[in-house]
Amino acid sequence: MFNSLPTPTIVQLPQGSAEWLAYRLAKFNASESAAVLGISPWLTPYQLWLQKTGRLEGSKANQAMLRGTELEPAARAAYEEHTGLVMQ
Repeated sequence: MFNSLPTPTIVQLPQGSAEWLAYRLAKFNASESAAVLGISPWLTPYQLWLQKTGRLEGSKANQAMLRGTELEPAARAAYEEHTGLVMQ
């Protein structure tokens, strides 16, 4: 028998803010899934553990990361238009 999943909570924090970074540090999120599974080319499960336990600083943003942040609003809008789903 399957247990029902908890109702998701939408947390509205400005991306990149100190509050947002603290919230992400305390939670596991989709962008960390590949590291948890050991298939990330950028982060090992051990490095993720070090980050989550405060033993390793987060990586500095490289050009690809900065470009992704810059393009995120347009990518989100395109996804929403394509799928009809609203991303929070």
